Amino acid sequence: MEKNVLPFDFTDPFTFLALTALIFGIVMIRYVILAGLFHVIFYYWFPEKWQVRKLNKKDYPPDQFRKEVCWSALTGLIFSIVGSFAVIIWQTGYSRIYLKINDYPILWFPLSILFSMLIHETYYYWVHRWMHLPKVFKWVHKVHHDSKSLRSGRHFPFIRLREFWKR
Repeated sequence: MEKNVLPFDFTDPFTFLALTALIFGIVMIRYVILAGLFHVIFYYWFPEKWQVRKLNKKDYPPDQFRKEVCWSALTGLIFSIVGSFAVIIWQTGYSRIYLKINDYPILWFPLSILFSMLIHETYYYWVHRWMHLPKVFKWVHKVHHDSKSLRSGRHFPFIRLREFWKR
């Protein structure tokens, strides 16, 4: 087992919660920046420029934005918890993260990224197909499709167990 390079014990409950809060903050800041930027560009700065390309011309229900933000926050929390457990798995030696690029031939670095992307995209495709099975859909994926408007903030709200399967 590799020597622990992290100065914290993430199996400690307080440290685990601090890490989860940090990851949650990063995830939500990213969400607010990206979704907020697109929302401002398309709905405030240049709404008339994009009207012809808008798929859904209807106004969305007044509480839709609040629901999407709440579901997005829940999704961000699930991402954060799963991410914190991934750190514990690494810290306890059940997984490896290579911190020194010279541990393997230099070609391995770009190939490992491409390989990881291929595995993730294939896996995610089949998980997404599975989520659309009628008996699974209402419990795992329905909230993602409940949005009445195609806006930048709706990409993130998923439901419950889906985020555990994505990791």
